[in-house]
Amino acid sequence: MLTPGKTNKVCQSCGLWKGCHSPFMESSGAEEPRILVVGEAPGEDEDRQGIPFVGKSGQLLRTVLDGAFGLDDVRFTNIVRCRPKDNKITKKAVESCSRFAIDDISIYNPEIVLLMGNSPLSGVLGQIGISRWNGVIVNKDDRKYMPLYHPAFILRDTSHMDEWLEAIISIDD
Repeated sequence: MLTPGKTNKVCQSCGLWKGCHSPFMESSGAEEPRILVVGEAPGEDEDRQGIPFVGKSGQLLRTVLDGAFGLDDVRFTNIVRCRPKDNKITKKAVESCSRFAIDDISIYNPEIVLLMGNSPLSGVLGQIGISRWNGVIVNKDDRKYMPLYHPAFILRDTSHMDEWLEAIISIDD
């Protein structure tokens, strides 16, 4: 494991590790996942527990994925590995950390990669505009990528809930 700020030169360039409880949060979940979820960055609950997607938005996502696919087939990570101050993700943090999410994709070799929000969309596919990309399936490197609204956005604006759920369920079509 890379030690933030010591052996991990990327953390030295970004510096987010200095302000969080769980610096350089590793991915968690299935060891041979069918689905890899790439989120934005750890929130307060994730930082405290050291596990991605365990706060309110993570609970929503885990419930949906468990119902649609079963959590035994899912692994969770983030495009930025440390909790950003005030949850403000910078371009520099995405540029510094995105290689680790890309490594997770290579290492775990999932069939499906769900990109939750603009930062993962940018860091993995080099695109922006989650509203345009939400639910679009991108076939690349023998896998499906699907950008989606982040579940925190869905909790703030439930008018997109049906669209979001339909997109997640459609990934198997």
